[in-house]
Amino acid sequence: PVNTIAQALAEPQTVARDLIVSVEHPVFGTVRSVASPVRVGDEVPPAHRAPQRNEHADAILRGLLGYDDARIAALTAEGAFGPPL
Repeated sequence: PVNTIAQALAEPQTVARDLIVSVEHPVFGTVRSVASPVRVGDEVPPAHRAPQRNEHADAILRGLLGYDDARIAALTAEGAFGPPL
């Protein structure tokens, strides 16, 4: 049989493997999410929320790519990072 989402989340194997985790979201509060099913040994990887749009942009643009203020301003003006939040 094909499970509904509610049935899949309540499956004994899903529960036993702790595949449903709670993470804090800055806008929505506590949200439940599906954890990675990939496990190595008994170690359970920590759960993290997905980043918000442009949340890590500064670290990537300046730190990784070496862009300066002028380059970032030009890209922002061209809409490269989407509409303003």
